[in-house]
Amino acid sequence: LSQVVFKAKTQYDNMQVNIEEIKIHNIKMGGVFTLPAAADGTGSWSPSDLLGQNAFTVVKNANITVNSNTEATDITTNTPMLNIPQELTAWKVSETATKSKLEADNAKQCYLEIACKIRQSGAYLLGSASEYKTIYVPFGDTWEQGKRHIYTLIFGGGYDDQGEAVLNPIQFDAETTG
Repeated sequence: LSQVVFKAKTQYDNMQVNIEEIKIHNIKMGGVFTLPAAADGTGSWSPSDLLGQNAFTVVKNANITVNSNTEATDITTNTPMLNIPQELTAWKVSETATKSKLEADNAKQCYLEIACKIRQSGAYLLGSASEYKTIYVPFGDTWEQGKRHIYTLIFGGGYDDQGEAVLNPIQFDAETTG
């Protein structure tokens, strides 16, 4: 399987993000594993759409505070996801045919759904003291078998469900280890 871990930091040192929930949309949740023919061989996965494309909840009902632009806050290091190795095609918000979240779902393009509050210098840029707002972030990569994929989300904004930018889009630092 592929292990997936998320961390987060802010774009600016005077920014604070509170994360309530993160979901990954349009990943394959099922497939067929072929055992190796020889004892020293490696098996392989063939992800299938038998179970359809799904949203996988990474964290739920959390209140994770991220308030550093230098040190990454662990989100799922203690509870990593194990997923079928697969290629994830990121939501193409710049294309007319897949501008909205619904069109991305129909095209099976991958994105993160993040319920959060973003404050800078004490003022709310997204959400409020009593309300989380949802942003969507295009997400694509190739998850390799037997590898750990570590993604550090650099918070600054994202997109709404119509593909319109909310603040500055979130960036990623990605790292893959054995």
